[in-house]
Amino acid sequence: GLCLCLVLLTEVYSFSWPSWGRCPDLSVQQNFDIQSYMGKWLIRAGYNLDITQGKGRCGFANYTWDPIQHRVIVNNSQISASTNKWESISGYAVPTDYSKDEGKFTVNLYKWGWWKLTAPYWVLGTDY
Repeated sequence: GLCLCLVLLTEVYSFSWPSWGRCPDLSVQQNFDIQSYMGKWLIRAGYNLDITQGKGRCGFANYTWDPIQHRVIVNNSQISASTNKWESISGYAVPTDYSKDEGKFTVNLYKWGWWKLTAPYWVLGTDY
């Protein structure tokens, strides 16, 4: 029963199964200028994107700074592979450590209006 359940969950949510061993140590963008990062960005690669939006194409993210809440409003959109229609998921991101000017954030995305996914979001490098 347990193996079947895990296989079914893998098929339903299309998440990447963890492997044994450590992930590589990655450094994030230092002297990160959050204001320069705001705007529309094309999504070309990511990890576990299927669980938040499902399979799709032509994905993009739109980031807007919220000066009152001191966080980034996140709106991700793509054309769904199953329906061939635009779909979106929204939420917000906050710097992991406000005292550092680096590209490390915690992102919170809401699906179906009630399910919240919280995950790390690291900017490894950018030319803005």
